[in-house]
Amino acid sequence: MFALALLLAAAPSSTVPHHSPDGRLRFEIAESQGEETVLVWGAGRRPLARLTGLGRNVEARFVARNNLLITASCGAPCEVAGLFTPTGKQLASLSYPQVSTDGRFALDLEPIDLETGDTAVSVVDLRTGRRTAQQRVYRGLFRCEQAEVSASEVVYSGCGDETPIHVSFSAG
Repeated sequence: MFALALLLAAAPSSTVPHHSPDGRLRFEIAESQGEETVLVWGAGRRPLARLTGLGRNVEARFVARNNLLITASCGAPCEVAGLFTPTGKQLASLSYPQVSTDGRFALDLEPIDLETGDTAVSVVDLRTGRRTAQQRVYRGLFRCEQAEVSASEVVYSGCGDETPIHVSFSAG
């Protein structure tokens, strides 16, 4: 019984596969010996990509153009993310990402001062990994409960009062 428990502990485990919106790709998050790996599969028997060294509590989701947004915990308070193509090429790095409802854009929050909530905010195009807009905001954004992201504006709500905070961007 003890040998069986050791054998099971050493074997990789994985979660349920997640499929891309078009059904051509899927990913699985596997754990082996305390390290989480994201495996991206196409139609073949071998994975298209094997992404390791991502951090703890790894989560992934398909976004625009079947790219993968992978988030991981790096301590408290810390959340990092990477945007990857289906073949494993990294397009962008993000902090505290919040994705638009259509999956095309992500808000990247870079904390300047955690006590005041001052933040550098940029919008990342999840199709290309390029930053489309950036602005430095001196407000307590980390205290906000929700952010709605589009290509030109972010609207924060639940920031401690009834008035939403609007941050507008010009493309470029």
